[in-house]
Amino acid sequence: MVSLVGGIMAGGRGTRLHAPSQSKGLALVGGRPLLRYVLDQFEHAGIDSLLVAARADDMALREYLTQQTFFHEIRYIDTIDSTGTGGAVRLLLNEVNDRECIISTIDTIAPTKMTRQLISYAHKAPADVKCVVVASTLIDDSDPLWIDVQSDNIVTGFGKDIRPTVRVFGNVRWFAHDAVAAVNEINIPESSYRDSLIMKELVKRRPGSIRAFQYDPVFDIDDEGDIRAAEEWLRK
Repeated sequence: MVSLVGGIMAGGRGTRLHAPSQSKGLALVGGRPLLRYVLDQFEHAGIDSLLVAARADDMALREYLTQQTFFHEIRYIDTIDSTGTGGAVRLLLNEVNDRECIISTIDTIAPTKMTRQLISYAHKAPADVKCVVVASTLIDDSDPLWIDVQSDNIVTGFGKDIRPTVRVFGNVRWFAHDAVAAVNEINIPESSYRDSLIMKELVKRRPGSIRAFQYDPVFDIDDEGDIRAAEEWLRK
């Protein structure tokens, strides 16, 4: 059985969601913390080792995680606001110790089986594939990360500045065990180190190494409108 690590980018404060203790992962959607939906994904996929990139002062989040009994290992990586999601991705990849990993933002809600199906899809991909990203057609985002896909689901474009397509990044991705080397060879100034630039550079430097896994619905919870949309879907 392949050993996977579940990485969570959990540095957000959730100001627009009125999150308790300034911890975005504890904002309630459908009566449950956002973080719970991500943990459900990992549990369903059999991932019991967690890496959490979070602020050092987010003690409420850490307290919540200590109550989770499914995971045999939970490690924390301290983040700072200035490094953003790009810094969190690099920190997580540098700590997975040559294991495959799933990295998710803390504010993603999707059907519980999505991550398991993503892993299955990734394991059937060619050996030179380093990353598989979730691509959603549920476009309800004021500032989406667009994904351009060619034949065989090969990603040929990624970012906010490319021509809009019918797919947006669903905030969850699989990385191969040797993907850390590919990411670390990307030299981007820390002041502009964004997650979207990492993916854009991977597409450019490693053509064909990123595939898209089409899945709907995927909700990116950033404001109260997103909460309402997700709760409506959850009720159904």
